[in-house]
Amino acid sequence: MDAREKVNALEQVAQAELQAVQAPGAAVAVVYEDEVLLAKVFGIANSETKAPVSADMLFRIGSVTKVITAYTLLSLMHEQRLNVHTPIGEYVPDLPQLLKSLTVHQLLSHTAGLKDDDSDYGPHDEGALGKAVRHYDQRHFCAEPGTIFSYSGLGYAIAGVVIEAIGKKSYAQVVTERILNPLQMRRSTFSLTQAMTYPFSQGHRATASGSWNLVRPYDDNATRWPAGFLFSNVIELARFSMAFMNGGQFEGEQVLGPEVISTLAQAHAQPPDAPEGRSYGYGLYLGEYAGMRTLEHSGGRRGFCSFLQMFPEQRFAIIQLVNQANVLLKKTQEKALELVLSPPSHSSTPLPDSFPTPSEGNTLIGCYASPDINATENDDIRIVRKDNRLMLHFGDESKALPVLKRSETRFAIRPSPELQPIELVLQQGLNKQEEYLCWANRAYKRRT
Repeated sequence: MDAREKVNALEQVAQAELQAVQAPGAAVAVVYEDEVLLAKVFGIANSETKAPVSADMLFRIGSVTKVITAYTLLSLMHEQRLNVHTPIGEYVPDLPQLLKSLTVHQLLSHTAGLKDDDSDYGPHDEGALGKAVRHYDQRHFCAEPGTIFSYSGLGYAIAGVVIEAIGKKSYAQVVTERILNPLQMRRSTFSLTQAMTYPFSQGHRATASGSWNLVRPYDDNATRWPAGFLFSNVIELARFSMAFMNGGQFEGEQVLGPEVISTLAQAHAQPPDAPEGRSYGYGLYLGEYAGMRTLEHSGGRRGFCSFLQMFPEQRFAIIQLVNQANVLLKKTQEKALELVLSPPSHSSTPLPDSFPTPSEGNTLIGCYASPDINATENDDIRIVRKDNRLMLHFGDESKALPVLKRSETRFAIRPSPELQPIELVLQQGLNKQEEYLCWANRAYKRRT
């Protein structure tokens, strides 16, 4: 199959999948070595005007922003010979006392014991980031720092303030100088009003009838920019991935630090509920696919979904941006891998699912508090035994799923037959009296 035939084959898969998942539009880029093999767009950017998606069109990239934040902070620290295990109070002395003892390592590896906050709306001015972080208190913590992995956008917000203190400029200015400008990512921005001067996609939510509604108002929250609010497009993210996989070189120039890239790509934390072989670096998940090492992160904002996956040894990457939440083009991803790398057949032996016996899983029974900063008791997870079955309730009491046994220490729920199980692992805290139910990369503290 020649290059043109491969492109045609991938386009057909992507177009069919976009229709199958009922998303309005998407942009996909495939990188191999020093070349963008493919940058294709599908569907519409606005369901009301029917304007088409274009390759240079900006999307919110959600938590893919985290690798940008992590690189920026680590590059500053590397240049100034600062230690990631030094309490950040050394760099930002006016932080609240509770935050001063945290370390950059904990913030970037999601081990700072912080809750998560996915607030889509907030202030727009850059100064809001520092103001918000300097008001964090005990309510923002779900565990003792350094004791457990729990995914937290708040940790990356604090990292943004550390960037401002060390870089002596606003978070967005430092990122622009250290990543966006050197890589000619000229349209990428955190500013909504700047993004509006370029073609940009609207975010969408699906309706029960199969159509879409635009997300209004457009989301923006400067207090969370470092965690997930960058605007970018597939062309500019392709430049970042090429440099990242090429030891920091781009178009013959050294634009990123190879030592910093190496540090980001090392395993720094182990999510208790992660499958074997999967860990977290700084701003990236580490894993493997068909025997090949992967570095990746997904992202989501209101009305948007994104995914960056890199195969560093093969210098292959695929980027996808979709203008509907919780939708990714998995078959398109796999087809791109097949066409470019021709990996061996990728199939993992699934763990057998069975129902726990009456004596098994009793340790799970209880109520667990959500680690979301905005959560109430209505967002708790409750595991109860009903008719000799363990059932997990979350949010609405009518939402209940049977708990499955996967091994002696791992359990799971399956939200629907076509989805992979979500694993559940019970883990003790530092003082052995606290317990956490770990699932979906977050730690829910036991209430009862």
